[in-house]
Amino acid sequence: MDKTLARMAVLFAQEHPVSRTKLNKLLFFADVAHYIAHGKQISRSDYVKLNFGPVPFEIDEVRNWMVEKGFMRTSVGITGPYVQHSYEALPLADDGLQKVRDSFGAAIKIIDLVGKAFSSESASQLSELSHRYEPWKSADWYSRLDFSRATEDPSLRQMLVDRGILPA
Repeated sequence: MDKTLARMAVLFAQEHPVSRTKLNKLLFFADVAHYIAHGKQISRSDYVKLNFGPVPFEIDEVRNWMVEKGFMRTSVGITGPYVQHSYEALPLADDGLQKVRDSFGAAIKIIDLVGKAFSSESASQLSELSHRYEPWKSADWYSRLDFSRATEDPSLRQMLVDRGILPA
């Protein structure tokens, strides 16, 4: 299991509950932004092309582990016509949150900027946004995304620059 992905999930769900779909997109945009900037993802997770956008391959295992270990809690509700599963990070003991943040080194900047840039976007807005760009756009359904394709998509980089995630 990718514990880096788990730590990223805790940070994205720290301030308020986040839906399963939105969490998947926040993880994706952080990984893709870091890949464009530094040639590698923050997590080691493979992403697959599903109907609502890119999804980390092992996210169900990660979320289940986080709930089981008491790092997150889950809730289920209805949003419009959709059943929505939300995740909320539970408080960490003492300086636990700072240790999680410190574990990312310089990558914490991208994680924070992605969280801030997309905080007001809904899950469906982020899903639609992720469909506009590589590596999701050219991938076959249910196949692994090739992150190297992200560097070939100038509109993706520009969107990340326009949102203040990457420098101009």
